[in-house]
Amino acid sequence: MLVDDYKLLEIRITSSFEFMGFPFQQVIYSNMVDELTDTLDASTKSLTINSLYSTQRHHSEDIDFIQFEITEYGLYRFYTNGLYKKLDNKLYDASGTYLDTGNDFILDPGIYYLKLDTDRTEYNYSIRYQQLYDDNFESTEILLDEGVQNLTLRFDYEGDKESVLFTLAAESMVTVWSNTYFSSDYYIGNANKTIYNAASDYLLLGPAETFMLPAGTYFLGFHREITGSVAVTINFEIEYVENDLSGSLVLEDENYGTLV
Repeated sequence: MLVDDYKLLEIRITSSFEFMGFPFQQVIYSNMVDELTDTLDASTKSLTINSLYSTQRHHSEDIDFIQFEITEYGLYRFYTNGLYKKLDNKLYDASGTYLDTGNDFILDPGIYYLKLDTDRTEYNYSIRYQQLYDDNFESTEILLDEGVQNLTLRFDYEGDKESVLFTLAAESMVTVWSNTYFSSDYYIGNANKTIYNAASDYLLLGPAETFMLPAGTYFLGFHREITGSVAVTINFEIEYVENDLSGSLVLEDENYGTLV
């Protein structure tokens, strides 16, 4: 038995018999079966790329899995009701090992399972996925010498995350700016994308900013999502600084004690 248009199946086993000359029919087993299973196996619904599948969250504790096959390495985005933001879909590999949470995944060829985040969807919802083409999945790397250099980041789709890893060969006065308007300020972090030195939080950058950095590798990222497709040119001006006093120098003062 098919309930509504959303493939909720009722399995019913009945027994027909006669009693005192009257026909009777008795239901000896009945169960509702969701076409999207709550397990990871060969029976899990398979979804093909770019196809739209409509289904239903049948109750508040409904768990829905789909499986899909990737044939080409790349970035793939999942849409629920045409949206991809703020949904925590959980990704598993063919063996059922958890891999990641989100909507955008960089995947190798293979079979995958996705546990859909139905807690934040409407009861009637659709699911679809597509491949996104990105010129660079990782940070763009550049070695900065003394003088002015620049590079161009291309944001290929809504939500594209671009960044720069730049390396300074010596302690430098660094000026960063862009001649292109875009919808985010940016920040400097260390190579692991957190802070730019052990004693300071993010260094926020506006249209143009000059600051001092010791030799090393640093991360330039963006605070807000860049909307639409846009190319942004980032300019760096580097001036090597010789014999600069270290910020860790300890000074002694007879009235106030040790000054750091």
